[in-house]
Order: sequence, then structure tokens, then C-alpha cells
Amino acid sequence: MSTRLRSSALLVSMAIVVGLSYPAIAANAKPIASPSTLKSPALSKSLFEALEPEYADYIFEVESGSVQRMISDKVNVRVSPNMKADSIDTLSIGQPVTVVSKSPRILKLGQRSAHWYKVRYRKDGKDLTGYVWGANFSLGYHTRDGHDFLLGVGPFNDDSTAIMVVNVIKNQQLKQSITFDVSPESLSYVDFKWESSKGLEGIKNTLIAKVSGEACGIPTTTQYMLWTGDQLVSLPVLTSVSDAGSFYHSEDYVFPSDKGGKKGQIIKTLKVAEADEDSEKMTITQQERSVYLWKNGRLVK
Repeated sequence: MSTRLRSSALLVSMAIVVGLSYPAIAANAKPIASPSTLKSPALSKSLFEALEPEYADYIFEVESGSVQRMISDKVNVRVSPNMKADSIDTLSIGQPVTVVSKSPRILKLGQRSAHWYKVRYRKDGKDLTGYVWGANFSLGYHTRDGHDFLLGVGPFNDDSTAIMVVNVIKNQQLKQSITFDVSPESLSYVDFKWESSKGLEGIKNTLIAKVSGEACGIPTTTQYMLWTGDQLVSLPVLTSVSDAGSFYHSEDYVFPSDKGGKKGQIIKTLKVAEADEDSEKMTITQQERSVYLWKNGRLVK
């Protein structure tokens, strides 16, 4: 039974107890009035607040049968899907697990909300099972040159911005972490991919992490990381946002291998445009170029 259905059923049961009459509630029903509009002295506002359903962040949803990896170290495996349940094991960073099923129970810690998942994994020659909170799963995974690369979401900042983390692992040990902030509204889509060296000397490949939302006005954040074969060198984060027909703010890089690129340079471009008040024509209001030099494996502005 879904969380929403369980909450609705419980609400009906409690209404019957106090003598209220409600029509049947469908499994996919959504609230049409806030709890405070219901006129019953027998049911307090705090009671209704306790019945409000909690929804998991879509970005943490995974499918049964999929293989997931831990984004951090010492992740608790519990005997049941509950923070108060006994911890029967801990998983190390990068540990792969196979998802058996999704629990309807959702845990919210800070600004992150995720389902509990029953997982199966192998450790010390034994096949084991238990429950893991879904926000502990990585959102992207690659392996290259004897290293594992994991993308995930860490605890939110005090100002409620989300922290994305890229962890580099070698021999089951954390070797490097790169973090960048994103808007919580952007946590709808993640892309984590390798591209070429971009024409930069001493660089084998470029790793790109992109986080974006699904609606206009929600920013897309892109983190470029240059892979030397031993470590990642992060570039300044790019942010782009647009509202169709109204404005756009676009940031991008021009690398040596790109059209208009120059050897040993990484050019950051910024373009801002707004719609004219009396027409639909977009007018560029700001345009800038910043040049970074790539020298001896270092980025210099």
C-alpha cells in the first residue's frame, strides 16, 4: 500500500472514531483543502499535520533489481526500514548492492527525502540483506584508470542549497572529493559522463556532472572536471537558466579543441538576454569572456 493510500485510510478511520462522515477516498486522491479548513473541534491541527504524506525526492528513486553504490562511508544497514531499527552492518563507500524492493516508508533528514530500500549484497563471502536509506545511493557511477567515480547528494547547506559531491575512490579508499552547490529545485535530472581531453595538454579526459530541473526558471548547474589520470581538476561551476520568451542567462566554456578555441586556454563565456517590453524580441543585455590559462597541470586566471 502506498504512503498516500495509508495516510488516507488512517484519516478515514480516525474520522469514523470521532463521528465524522467522509466519502470514499481513492488511492490517487490529492488533498483539496488544507487541514485548517475542516471544522471539527475533536481533531486538532497538529493531528492533521501528522497525517500529511511525505514524498520522496524523485532523484533518489531507483528500480528493483538495479545495482546501486554507496556515496559515503559507514552507511548503516538496518534490520527494518526505520532509523530506530537495529543496525546490523555498515557499508563502505562504493560498496555495490542489489535493490530487492522499495519500502513505502520514507525518511526525511534535513532537506533530503528518500524511501528505504531492501538490498542484497555480498560481504566476507556471505550473501546478506537489510535496509538502506535511498539518499545513500550514488546518482552516477564510472570506473577508469583503476579509480571509481561516484556522484551523489550530500547534506544540504544551512541556506537550504543542495551539495553535490563527486567522490574518487581507489582500492576501496576515498582519494578525492569535489563538491558544488545547486538549487534544491534543480534536483530532477542528473547527467554524469566522460568526454575528450578538450585539447588540453596532460589531460586524459573530461568528467562532466550536470544537474537540472524540469521547469522554466530553474537553473542548470554544470561542473567540469579535468582528469589527469591521477586526480580531478575542477573548473568554476557553470550556471544557465531561462524562461521561454522572457530571459536567459547562459554560461559555457570554449576549450582548445572547440571552434574558436586557443591552445592552452579555457574561455568562459557569459551571455544574458531579456525580452523587450513591447515585443517578443530578445535583446542581449550582458556579454562577457573570462580567460583561464592551463599551464603545467594548473588552472590560472
